[in-house]
Amino acid sequence: MSQQSFDVVIIGAGPAGLEAAAVVAEAGLSCVAIDKMGPGGQLMNLGLLTGVRDLKAGATGPDLLGQMAERAMSAGAEIAIDDIARVDVVGGLVAEGLDGRYAGKAIIVATGLTAGTTGLAEEARFEGAGLSHCAHCDAPLYSGQPVAVAGSDAWAVEEAIELAGYASEVVLITEAAIVAPNNRLAALRGLGNVTVAEGRIVGLEGSEALEAVVVCGPSGQWHVAARGLFLQVGREPARGMLEAGAEGSGGVLLAGDVRVSSARTLTEAIADGARAGHNAIEWVRAGRLA
Repeated sequence: MSQQSFDVVIIGAGPAGLEAAAVVAEAGLSCVAIDKMGPGGQLMNLGLLTGVRDLKAGATGPDLLGQMAERAMSAGAEIAIDDIARVDVVGGLVAEGLDGRYAGKAIIVATGLTAGTTGLAEEARFEGAGLSHCAHCDAPLYSGQPVAVAGSDAWAVEEAIELAGYASEVVLITEAAIVAPNNRLAALRGLGNVTVAEGRIVGLEGSEALEAVVVCGPSGQWHVAARGLFLQVGREPARGMLEAGAEGSGGVLLAGDVRVSSARTLTEAIADGARAGHNAIEWVRAGRLA
């Protein structure tokens, strides 16, 4: 298997990874951003964006993706499509993919979160028949129908807002207090066809496709009519390629939602990518002087 060498290897080409790549490349260091699906990450799933600096009014996630990818590549960053299975920190830093190996003086992991899940055994039966992970992709399929969103972070709020433009009713089911920017919470509350329900999804019902979700909350158990369920719950930092102790190794940095303490907002992911990029630059330059 071939191996390529860079100053900085970035695993993940979503908002955090692309911002890190741009910062590193603009500093004159060689870098590659690797993603198994190509550049985009969560940006591909976002509709109308607000609150992002230097972004024109009416821009969407894919618009921002194009802008960020163009900036990174124009500065000299490379984009690679590969599925990184493991980060080797013994005897050097190497990201091992299915198609190649990528050695770096520093590695930034910006792989975001795993896909949402209820954790229910019957979930597999409704994949492609009511379960979704992308409102921007699938909202038109549910025009005039009731849907539900499960989650309590900024991504869940954005999904609910997007769906409100298509669905007859949107129920945001949350197990915890919603954490999102105040302006997006205000936008959510201003929608007449969105309600917030406190509880946990304990069942999925339907014959050939999803028809309802069963929710257990403070007032007991009830059914929520939903032809679509958009999952932003049960998402965890996607760190499967990191072995125990790898995160604390010198030169291995985390950026964006893959960090446990991430605010899970788009603006924070971009800012965190920039921070990781600057930290990687300092690490590489310090190593060159050593």
